[in-house]
Amino acid sequence: MNALCNEVAAEFANWSFVSEKFKNRTLKHTDLMVSPCFTFQGGSDNPGCSMQPAVEVAHKRTIKLYQEIFGVKPSRTSFMRFQTVRNLLHEYPENLRFQGHVWLRRRPFVVTGIDKQEPWPKTWIGFDEAKPAIKGMLADGITLIEKYYDLSSEENLLRNLPPKYVPAVGENEEMEGGLGVMVCVARILLGDFDFVEHYRSDDYKTLRPKRINELDIIIAALPELKRRFAETGKVV
Repeated sequence: MNALCNEVAAEFANWSFVSEKFKNRTLKHTDLMVSPCFTFQGGSDNPGCSMQPAVEVAHKRTIKLYQEIFGVKPSRTSFMRFQTVRNLLHEYPENLRFQGHVWLRRRPFVVTGIDKQEPWPKTWIGFDEAKPAIKGMLADGITLIEKYYDLSSEENLLRNLPPKYVPAVGENEEMEGGLGVMVCVARILLGDFDFVEHYRSDDYKTLRPKRINELDIIIAALPELKRRFAETGKVV
């Protein structure tokens, strides 16, 4: 699969396949990624992998500030799962959009644990069918990044987080959990020190409980971050 993904990446300008992710590093401040999220499955005469693709945006200063505050380096600033926005995809095969599998060989049927023959699942493809699917994945990923993230400048990227899309089911959850925490960190880089306290308050409604402990850690760091910003015009 890695060799196939390298072959696909070569067909898209400025994209490469590194550490099991398609990456574009043309922006100085942010790495753009389309991750197949492969989970490899061996141990048989027909090995394969599952795929649950996502686009990822790794803004370097947001990651640096998050690491300074929490002592842990996150891998990305923002991400969107294909299964969440499967209604917005056009090139990636529809039968793979929730979760797909690639197997070394397509077979006419599968044998269950009770030795019963079942039809080959629609969400499974053989390796010889994988290249157009992977190309569609990368094409859709690039489209999602260009449409839902403002790449015109570093400031515009941060100011327009989180991405505002209509998911296939339910509500946009880009301000839930850790995603909301990361948006708070991004706002601090813009000099908006009030947003994290507003987000923590009862006035800001979310679908699920907020990560209050993490938000309190950010709030405790605000005096030092405000001092830096007042002296230098930046936090990191």
